Amino acid sequence: MKAAGTGSSARHRRRRGLTLVELLMVVFILVILVAVTLPIVRPALQGRKIREAARQVNVYFATAQAMASEKGRPVGVWIERSTLGDVDGDGLPDAAAGIELFLAEIAPPYTGDLIGATGVPYDAAVAVDMIPPVDINNSTTDGIVEHLLLDSSSLFLLTLVRPGDLIRFNNRGPLFVIQDANGDGVAINDWTDPMLRPMWVPTLTPEITHSIEFRVGINWQPGLDARWGVANSDDDGDGTTDNLSERGWSGSDDYFVTDPPVPPAGTRVSFEIFRGPTKTGAPPLSLPPGTAIDLHHSGIGAIGQQFRADNAGAAVSPLNGPVLDDQPVIIMFHPTGEIRSVHYGVVPRNASGEAAGVSRLAQFLPAGAIHLLIGETDKFQQAEPPDPSNVAEVAFFTNNNVDRNLASTDGLWISVNQRTGNITSSPNGWQAVPVGSPTLLESLLRAREFARTKQTAGGQ
Repeated sequence: MKAAGTGSSARHRRRRGLTLVELLMVVFILVILVAVTLPIVRPALQGRKIREAARQVNVYFATAQAMASEKGRPVGVWIERSTLGDVDGDGLPDAAAGIELFLAEIAPPYTGDLIGATGVPYDAAVAVDMIPPVDINNSTTDGIVEHLLLDSSSLFLLTLVRPGDLIRFNNRGPLFVIQDANGDGVAINDWTDPMLRPMWVPTLTPEITHSIEFRVGINWQPGLDARWGVANSDDDGDGTTDNLSERGWSGSDDYFVTDPPVPPAGTRVSFEIFRGPTKTGAPPLSLPPGTAIDLHHSGIGAIGQQFRADNAGAAVSPLNGPVLDDQPVIIMFHPTGEIRSVHYGVVPRNASGEAAGVSRLAQFLPAGAIHLLIGETDKFQQAEPPDPSNVAEVAFFTNNNVDRNLASTDGLWISVNQRTGNITSSPNGWQAVPVGSPTLLESLLRAREFARTKQTAGGQ
């Protein structure tokens, strides 16, 4: 009995665990299984992330539409730019990714901090730093530099008003753009410190503490060709031709009304400032890790790329430094659901098409649906041609700055119809191997084929 018990105890001890060799074999087999499975599972996981990002963007836009209807005033989506890489191959970082989105709204007009606040129009075209008036498009002079001198009854203006906002006097008359009109890099001047106040500012009561610059004579009209700027020419290099930002371009037949009703200099006037979109206090939307909106190939219409971070061949301005489009993309909805306006950065260019100044936020009424490409953060770099030995393919991918998100069928398009506000999501229809010698515009047509079809059919 004793011997039997001893044998049973020995067998029990032998069953307590695995040997070191057996453990190493199990670990080795697990490593092999992971190595084999990961390449298969990873695309599916990443595709799931892209689909989730597209779903979140879709819901966020729908939320903005619902808020606009509820509040009875414009609400939209503010896409903040982030820098992830060099998508155009020029060696400079590009702010071409949208990773964080905010809800935006347009506040009621600003009329001063106190009831009855006024300002004094003042002509300082010659006095301001001896800099002559310059054109909004860096071409020909189209107006006279003007200031609205303000006192302490409008101090919040310094934080609430931005260049690009519109101003109107005495509740009537035309709207004028608030902008850096004399070329000194400043549109809203803070003179709360009397030592900073220029000598030309008159002595008034109450004391002048700041001023706004605006331009007279901006009432441009298209000429006989009924086109803004030079007909059929992308004058300002923003990816579209004959749009409003090209008005008055050198060489065009555009003209402007030279006598808009402006209050006489030195008289006190009331004012209304119509502000652009601002972020709300609602929580922002951060897209799932590894995903982003590829603004480099997003834009308006079937082939538009207006949102790309265009710093290629950027000139250096002696006043403003290198040109870099880091402005947000903002899409605003009417309370009725359709798109009210689109705001995005425009890199100013001279008549030769060269960059000439820092980017500014411009406002447009889109002529087509808005298409946003949802892709992966590690694909913000130039795509490789499928056949490196094919000279035509190499030239196509290099000359057109095609990034890896566009050249991939993993991405999804979020599209918003400009007239109905209908929001759809659809796959990227890019063809991996270009047929013949296509242009980038033809490739964009293919990439947005499903998006355009859904928008036309009113799909979801």
